[in-house]
Amino acid sequence: YEGDETFTLSGASSSQTGTVSGEATIQDGGEGSDNDRPDITVTGAGTVSEGEVATFSINLSNPVDHAVTLDLRAKTNGNA
Repeated sequence: YEGDETFTLSGASSSQTGTVSGEATIQDGGEGSDNDRPDITVTGAGTVSEGEVATFSINLSNPVDHAVTLDLRAKTNGNA
């Protein structure tokens, strides 16, 4: 998954003074037949006694070329 990409093309012609340029954006929203937006899976430590460290593994289903941010919150007895 790449996200949106913006690029600029510019060029000159011998029959014209100066240069011309244009900008375009390729939108990759992860939809359609090429939906490659990754899924996130979190596997936990199971039951952990108070005071022990709980270790979790977080994985993406496929690579991305930008940072991924997660907002993690702890719940105890169903309360945040």
